[in-house]
Amino acid sequence: MLTCNYPPEALKNKIFEEISNIRDPESGQTLREKKLIDYIHINDENVAVVFGPPNKFSLKSTCVYIGKKIKQIIIKVCPGKKIKVTIRHHKYEDEINNIISKS
Repeated sequence: MLTCNYPPEALKNKIFEEISNIRDPESGQTLREKKLIDYIHINDENVAVVFGPPNKFSLKSTCVYIGKKIKQIIIKVCPGKKIKVTIRHHKYEDEINNIISKS
């Protein structure tokens, strides 16, 4: 099994750098420009990322797309970790989070 070779703080910075360049398909702006990354938490076995929707009326498909992209990037940066990507502050956050977790 592949493992992650980054120390926790370096891993957090690497993940932030990578996912902050994801573009919101509705506006074309990056997650960094829109300040959508709420937090990144890392421990020995897990990586958790919480993000906000591009706007409160964002399509579910846009939020699912962003969540799946975040998850794909984390898998590439640090294989072997359990990954949880969650959206907050969206009308359909439970449904969106369920789709992201199954991807």
